[in-house]
Amino acid sequence: MKKGFTLIEILAVVTIMGLIFILVIPKIATSLKNKKKDVDTTTNNLIITAAKNYVNDNHDMFDKVDNNTYCLPLTTLTKKDYLDSPVKNVTDDLDITNSKSVKITYNKGFKYEVVDKKECEVVYIPPCESDYCDSAGNGYTGVEYLESTGTQYIDTGVSMNNNNVLEISAKYLSNDFQISGAYDTTQSIDFSAGIHLEKWFFRFGNQSIVTNINADYNKHLFTLSKNGAYIDSEKVAEVNNQIFTSSLPFHIGVRKIDNKYEAFCKMRIYSASIKDEKDAFIRDYIPVIDKNDKPCLFDRVEKKCYYNQGEGDFIYSENEDNYKKINYIESTGTQYIDTGVSMNNNNVLEISAKYLSNDFQISGAYDTTQSIDFSAGIHLEKWFFRFGNQSIVTNINADYNKHLFTLSKNGAYIDSEKVAEVNNQIFTSSLPFHIGVRKTYNNYEAFCKMRIYSVSIKDEKNNIIRDYTPVKDKNDKPCLFDNVEKQCYYNQGTGEFLYG
Repeated sequence: MKKGFTLIEILAVVTIMGLIFILVIPKIATSLKNKKKDVDTTTNNLIITAAKNYVNDNHDMFDKVDNNTYCLPLTTLTKKDYLDSPVKNVTDDLDITNSKSVKITYNKGFKYEVVDKKECEVVYIPPCESDYCDSAGNGYTGVEYLESTGTQYIDTGVSMNNNNVLEISAKYLSNDFQISGAYDTTQSIDFSAGIHLEKWFFRFGNQSIVTNINADYNKHLFTLSKNGAYIDSEKVAEVNNQIFTSSLPFHIGVRKIDNKYEAFCKMRIYSASIKDEKDAFIRDYIPVIDKNDKPCLFDRVEKKCYYNQGEGDFIYSENEDNYKKINYIESTGTQYIDTGVSMNNNNVLEISAKYLSNDFQISGAYDTTQSIDFSAGIHLEKWFFRFGNQSIVTNINADYNKHLFTLSKNGAYIDSEKVAEVNNQIFTSSLPFHIGVRKTYNNYEAFCKMRIYSVSIKDEKNNIIRDYTPVKDKNDKPCLFDNVEKQCYYNQGTGEFLYG
């Protein structure tokens, strides 16, 4: 006779199944949940590209020291317009903006990995998102210059010797006796630059140099070292071969004489640097303002700000011609910039931009009589370049993210990664390069809908010919300010650029 299960046996089986359910099912659910949270390949690549662009644009925040590890939240990339918000997985459309970060590790190069946010909690997060960041995480915004009205000065803390190299980019605002430097009278040692008897004037050790060049109110680069005294890279005087070390630190905006200060300067300071005998920077100053709009000189070596030690406050300007820096200018499809530069095979073009549509669109110039082109853009929904007589359609799908496009005889690059070789050829276009459209003689074609973050053009000697930054002028009109010519290039098309 067949026996059934006893009540005890049934209870035992139910208990065992219950335990299995409690132990196994949550793990399966968690696994499925985690699986849904995984970042798919396409989204991962977009995030990594955005992080690379961010590091390229904010390299001062990321020290190139082996085993340094940083955490870059996706929220930072969206706030700074490197990724569109919200960031969603392509495959499951899940919003991952607040749950993911990019883990960046430096080992003879930056390595990038998209991870859960909690995995980044133990690593270093870049301290700020300003132009410059100090070691404590305070952010500073770059300005064009600091201006001393005659009572402000900076103590660099560096006692100069015969091996030091001083460079100051400055504009003197009066023609009286005025000097930046330090004069140790007990040893008769001086290290100074400025104006004396309305001439440019230098002191090096025990030597005084009054040039025969009239001082003026223009911006100049002053250099002083054992190799000579220079104005705008042109040698104006030899210096004595001597060995010395001053007991006094070099001052900018005044000359210190023992315990006194004399020859206060009315001047604009654009930059200043001091190097040692090995040509290494000891100080590398850039004019900035802090979060309280207090002006100072930020030292990129020590990553700290040097404030005025005199009376009153420095005056400052974001731009000498009253332009205000913005993140980008945006073409809606009818605006463009004429750079005025006719490109040749030795030029190097770099454009940091985001294309906003996937139609045929190009920035460049096409000389049809010679079949010479120098262009970058989109064709057949792929990234596309033209160099001389060569057309390069890559196999990379165009997208709506920010990228750095580079074109030169060394190749075509997207985000510093080579995507194509170019032919070895010699050419010069008769047409100037355009941003936002391609010029074909008297016609304009392939207008771009794009955001322009920066543009530069270099010559065969790696000198910068154009170095564009998006700005607004005093009337809030957007344009590209060229840091080389110190002038703004405005829209030559119809309508107006948008900006952000």
